[in-house]
Amino acid sequence: MLKENSAMKYFLGVLSIVSFFVNIVCAQTVPKDYFLFPIKPGQKNLLSGVMGELRPNHFHGGIDITTEMRTGLPVYCSADGYVSRIKVSTHGYGWALYVTHTNRFTTVYAHLERFSKRIDSLVLKRHYEEEKFELDFYLPENVLPVKKGEIIGYSGNTGSSGGPHLHYEIRDENEMLYNPLHCQFKEIQDKMPPVFEHVAIRTFDIDARIKNEFGRLDFPVRKIHSTLYTLSAPIEAYGLIGLEVKVHDKMKDSYFKYGITCLEMRVNGKECYHHNISNYFFHENRYINIHMDYETYIIKNQKFQRCYIADGNKLGTYKHSENYGKLWIEENKSYAIEIIAYDAEGNNASLRFLINGKKPSTHFMSNEPSAVSYKVFENILKIRSKEKKDTIACIYHQGFCSSIHPAYFINGYPVYLYDLRQGLPDSAVIGKQTERFDFHLILYPGKKYELHFNEFKVFIPDTSLFDTLYLRAKYTYHAQNPRLTLHSPLEPIYGKIDVSCATSTLSGIKHAYIALQGKRYEKTSLRNDSLHCSVKYFGNYQIAYDSVLPVIRYISHTPKSIRLYVEDKQSGIDSVRAMLNGKYLLMYYEHKQNLLWSRFSNEDDTLTGTLIVEVFDRAGNKKVYKRKFT
Repeated sequence: MLKENSAMKYFLGVLSIVSFFVNIVCAQTVPKDYFLFPIKPGQKNLLSGVMGELRPNHFHGGIDITTEMRTGLPVYCSADGYVSRIKVSTHGYGWALYVTHTNRFTTVYAHLERFSKRIDSLVLKRHYEEEKFELDFYLPENVLPVKKGEIIGYSGNTGSSGGPHLHYEIRDENEMLYNPLHCQFKEIQDKMPPVFEHVAIRTFDIDARIKNEFGRLDFPVRKIHSTLYTLSAPIEAYGLIGLEVKVHDKMKDSYFKYGITCLEMRVNGKECYHHNISNYFFHENRYINIHMDYETYIIKNQKFQRCYIADGNKLGTYKHSENYGKLWIEENKSYAIEIIAYDAEGNNASLRFLINGKKPSTHFMSNEPSAVSYKVFENILKIRSKEKKDTIACIYHQGFCSSIHPAYFINGYPVYLYDLRQGLPDSAVIGKQTERFDFHLILYPGKKYELHFNEFKVFIPDTSLFDTLYLRAKYTYHAQNPRLTLHSPLEPIYGKIDVSCATSTLSGIKHAYIALQGKRYEKTSLRNDSLHCSVKYFGNYQIAYDSVLPVIRYISHTPKSIRLYVEDKQSGIDSVRAMLNGKYLLMYYEHKQNLLWSRFSNEDDTLTGTLIVEVFDRAGNKKVYKRKFT
């Protein structure tokens, strides 16, 4: 977005090169024929997900092994080593084991239904020592040694799993993730090439055009044969542009769409972009939101991968290239584009088409509807008029007017382009039409900002922004529910930002919290007479209240356990605590089923006496279930 000066360009170039070579130096070679496949070893298996897939806010860190749509399949340890970490959670990886091996690699087994008896005994003891269900702890080498082929657990559907499967990862000591399929497991067979669906092109310069228009255009592709795709016709373009593709992989006997491992682009036979996610650092996950077109993903749930390195993207999976993969399209020149996608097995497919450089026309027809709108692309504000007149637009900035002629006309309606680096506009007057803007401030990456909007205060750390941001903001007063709309949820950020709201102007703060997009609970605390939360998204922050108690309903019981239904539809369940005759009783919690069930530390104990179960929601409401058993 930001057109850096030469020093900044040099700095960003050095950063990109350093990041790429750090990945190469730190990465080991994942060993072949060393690890045992963890599910039904020696038999054919199927996958529901592969390494590097585009997931919400992260790249998929391993492979998802299908388990016949059921739970309870034995999970085998991949190699000799020891259990180095155990995690039990109702979200994320659910019940997970981390095994460190003698070659210093670590394998991860997630979404388990239960652990093996030896591991389960240790975990149960830890539950009662810490008197809580959720656990995350590390173990020294001599506590839980395991052998290759030993059953260490059973497959499940715990945590944020969308169905029964085993999530399996390979990591090194530096928390770099490796593609398990490069172990050449014979249990997984893939001979099918990737499939291209769409290509999109985006402008970067105020003079750039795609089919005469400024912005982003999407084109469907057509299949010539199994490994070759093209477009219905060459594309006319001009100026600085970037390409994006929607592509997925397939495997035989599976209806799933998988991610690809490698993507490269050649222009007139010369490679100008190369991305390979065979390995990457765990901390690089949030760069996914700038590796793909985030706005298209949020609006349309379509995942387009960029064939260029966007400003602020420090993911170390790219080869350094001239212009970071962006293309300068010159008049009367033709550019042969080839985009090649590879899966982990090396199967590949190509998308080939032509871009012809043509100086744009100022008048053209389009099938797109003409509508009053404005939108920011990189540094450029694009305004579409509602009147079919060749009118000069007056862009007001701090009381001064900048006169802007139409850049071009679509179906007779003028389109105006304004460079926001000239100053943030207050409004635009186009004939009888007036557009008012809510631009607030230009924010630059690498800098800290503290912003004040009446009772709201926003702190943006120097690690939060990917790129220069033309911040928009709007405050709406309400005695009970003041609201701050900060920029747009269509704009990704790398790190968290802190949002607080002073309570002095609120009519009440009991069970109050900060909600995102008007409904989603954000973890809120009360400090120094202000409500505070840290969020990963721009959007609409407002004060919400939850005074409704959680729901607890009895399901069934045996002499050894009780099952309860729990639910909280507003802020959500925060914690559960159960006491039997004044002593702690472990309650397992599965949020997808809204289910609680108890377990004794001693198998000889029975459910007798007075049971008290306290369920807290995130807003501090408490519901108590009490029952006496004889």
